[in-house]
Amino acid sequence: MSKRRVIATGVGVLALAGALILPFESDRETGYRDVVGVATAGAGHTGADVEVGQRYDLDRRQAWFDDDRREALATVDRCTPGLPEKARAAFTSFTFNVGGRAYCASTLARKANAGDLRGACAELSRWTYAGGRELPGLVRRRAAERKLCEESLTAAVGKFAYSRLKPAPNLASTSPPKKSAIERPAYVLARPSAVPNRDRSYRPARGAEPVRSGRLVDSRPRRASGRR
Repeated sequence: MSKRRVIATGVGVLALAGALILPFESDRETGYRDVVGVATAGAGHTGADVEVGQRYDLDRRQAWFDDDRREALATVDRCTPGLPEKARAAFTSFTFNVGGRAYCASTLARKANAGDLRGACAELSRWTYAGGRELPGLVRRRAAERKLCEESLTAAVGKFAYSRLKPAPNLASTSPPKKSAIERPAYVLARPSAVPNRDRSYRPARGAEPVRSGRLVDSRPRRASGRR
């Protein structure tokens, strides 16, 4: 595959992952502690650069979101190389949420590397606990990730070829958004959810349920500019 094709494919995966991530991450201008006590800001960004009570502008939050997606995808490609595009996007969303260390050490990654892509997709439904309790937002998120992942089964190639498998139903909520929604969105979620973020304590659960996608809206009032 040419370098140009690789870059184009990566951009497509990031767009698909972004459309899957945003409905489940609450964009917050001000740093806060999430349900398990981790300092968080923007669309689920965590780290030493987040301070509780500090306000961050849209440019900073957008940069965090772009960087965090790219980091998650790089982790997926490093620990489970050769995945089909939709599986990469689904696992990028998952890694964005649970962290690269948890992803690479998971049964999900081991199954993917053994060629059991169907089993790897099914593992997503087990990661719905945080802080000692099951969270409805995680149940819905894992259902969406699993559905997207399973759409890649008949399109898989190489060691992931499953010619006898039936395709999963299409997931309308994971269609890539327009270019502007990925590169420069004013991404305030219409239906925010307190979903824990990367490098948290998770426990597997038994099942999942269908997802209803959120709609991105700009709820912040705009000020008139004096510039011409």
